[in-house]
Formats: sequence, structure tokens, C-alpha cells
Amino acid sequence: MKKELRGDIVFDTSVLIEIIAGTKLGRKIASLLKGEMVRAFTTELNLVELRYIICRKAGWKKASEIMDKLIRSRYVGIIDIKEISERAALLKCQRALSLVDCFTIAAGETMKMNVMFARREKELESEVRRKPFEIAIIFATDVMS
Repeated sequence: MKKELRGDIVFDTSVLIEIIAGTKLGRKIASLLKGEMVRAFTTELNLVELRYIICRKAGWKKASEIMDKLIRSRYVGIIDIKEISERAALLKCQRALSLVDCFTIAAGETMKMNVMFARREKELESEVRRKPFEIAIIFATDVMS
């Protein structure tokens, strides 16, 4: 690892996809969770996005099985979107980002946690340059080697 990660982090859907797909990057992130170096959180909306992405690739039944396993694992805490909806709406109003990304960042800002995306995204980088967020945006590809 280039930089040691510790503490509470909000995971974007892209990070969850890496973990579930068992990619090299995903395995490294999963080892941090298993070693309890990092406590991960995500929003209900990220889980909805994850479910439909898995469904498109593997079908509804498999998506449901994977989601049930993820939720039962307790490796990822789930943030209720009711607590962050207003902040997410404000971010969406002000920023050129997807609604899911706005919820992910709103969760981080509300809970005072950094947010991790699997890799750099043009729109997100542009928004960070234009006006930094209240929390750090971490790209897994930058901090995991």
C-alpha cells in the first residue's frame, strides 16, 4: 500500500463492486475490512445501485444472494438516506455529479468521514478542483498498490 488507511470511510458503489468482483483492488480493500483497519459505511442508495449492476450481469436471484451475503457480513455499515437526503439534494443542485455520488459524499460530510471511490472519475475530479468538499475524496487506485 502506498498510504496506510485506517478509520471510518464511506464507500462508493464502485468500491463495493471491486470487492464483490474479487478484483486485485477489491481483495486489498477487503483485507483492510477483515483486519479491522478500516470500518466501511455506504448508503442505502449505493446498495440499490450495486444490486441493479449485479442483476444486469448475473440476474436478479444472484444479485439478491450477493446482497444478502454482503449485508449479513456486517463488513459495511448502512447509512439511512433519510438523514442525508437534504444535504444530497443540495449537492446535486450545486454540483455536476450523479445523484448516487451526491448521496455518498453527503454521507461522508454528515458523518465526518472521508469517502472512497475505486478510481478517478472525470466529473468528480472536476468538482473537487472547482470547489473542494468538506471531507477528503480518496481514490482506491491511488492509495492501494
